[in-house]
Amino acid sequence: MPLQSKPVLTNRQTEILELLKKGLTNQDICRLLGISPNTVKVHLAKIYKILEVSNRTEAACYGDVVPVGDDYAQIIFRFNPAVASDAKAKWCVASIAQGLQKFELLQIIVENGFSDTDANHFWLTTELSSPGVQPKKMFLSLHHKLSKEVLWAEPIDLSEGLDETVQLQRLVVKLATQVEKHGAELYQKASLLNSGWWYASMYGKKAISVRTISAWQESVKITEMAHNNQPEKILPIYSLALNWYKALLERWVPPQVAIEKIEKYSSYCMRYAPDSQYSLLTMSMTSVIHDDNATVIKYLTKSLSINPLNVSVLQMLAQIYTLDNQEAKGFEVLAKMKKVAPEIIESPNNMVAEALLLFLTNQFDACIHHCEEILFVMPEYLVPRLLLISALGWQGDKVKSDLHIIQLHKYHPNFKQQDLAAVLGGVHPSKRHLLLEGAVKTGLVF
Repeated sequence: MPLQSKPVLTNRQTEILELLKKGLTNQDICRLLGISPNTVKVHLAKIYKILEVSNRTEAACYGDVVPVGDDYAQIIFRFNPAVASDAKAKWCVASIAQGLQKFELLQIIVENGFSDTDANHFWLTTELSSPGVQPKKMFLSLHHKLSKEVLWAEPIDLSEGLDETVQLQRLVVKLATQVEKHGAELYQKASLLNSGWWYASMYGKKAISVRTISAWQESVKITEMAHNNQPEKILPIYSLALNWYKALLERWVPPQVAIEKIEKYSSYCMRYAPDSQYSLLTMSMTSVIHDDNATVIKYLTKSLSINPLNVSVLQMLAQIYTLDNQEAKGFEVLAKMKKVAPEIIESPNNMVAEALLLFLTNQFDACIHHCEEILFVMPEYLVPRLLLISALGWQGDKVKSDLHIIQLHKYHPNFKQQDLAAVLGGVHPSKRHLLLEGAVKTGLVF
């Protein structure tokens, strides 16, 4: 849970508190802000509750608070004079900003100079290497108002004749990943609980990546709070759908419960933001449930037309191509992922797509190696455990398969044979026998 620090107010509440501290009456505040007397009273009541004070005098004497906007977080791209006057450097920064915009994560502002801001936003500073130093580089660093630390830093090689395309794509993916990561961490550290729906969404997404039932429960709790505060925002809705999709895959809840939740949030997504990549990704989850791989591929392909660098979409598309007996296309998508996001694709949480591809192309040794890496970090993860057991069955390694069957039932005590059938549901009919026969060889199913 987030750690309590300074109280958190919305931007409007902070604005009213500052006017109150200056001695303005309710009537003065109404006239200045163009709002009704009743609205001022409602805001003041909420301010008193958050600050744990009983009247305007105590509120006016209160110390620092944390203002958090009701809209998306922002990232400010700041050009220093040297970068602004260097055509190539300026183009690179503009390209990164444009690439990040496609993630639909946060608002992007570009400005010159290093003016400070009172808002709780991210900002990205840019610095060029000293004149004459080779290779010529530009250094990026990510900051946030609530942190004194540099959150992330990365150089860009600006050498003449160098193709920046892949380098910039990797930087965009890294920056989006870092914004999500630090948004989640700031939610924990700065108690952005009362109004920071965006930070809560980032925290919920990070929590579910742990793949334990306790982390899932925490993620659902926090993300539902964000959704209830801002019901039309797409990120909390998508995050909730993702939570229930993973709960379905891991059999943490009865399948029908998860399916109803996913369909519910899919309908919300299409109502509030039908053209968002997150709505398309959520709809693809619904299509997976109904074993409609062709429609899944349609939604994911459309999503990639909006943002070609969305690693979550690429990963899911690789898996669906694999399940649909289109392994060559699956390997093609994985190759793109490795090109633009090598650090992400090599993390245990993202190795399942390749493990599945390896299994369904009879590369059992490599599949076993991938699954063991995943399960070393995430022993609760059901799909790689099933792949590993079946691959060991094909290799005739009864000793190791027995050990992993014990681990399977340790982390999934309610696992039944029909659960394997549910996993097989998405696999192309021509390949289902691989998983099933391998499992039969181990004694997992009869």
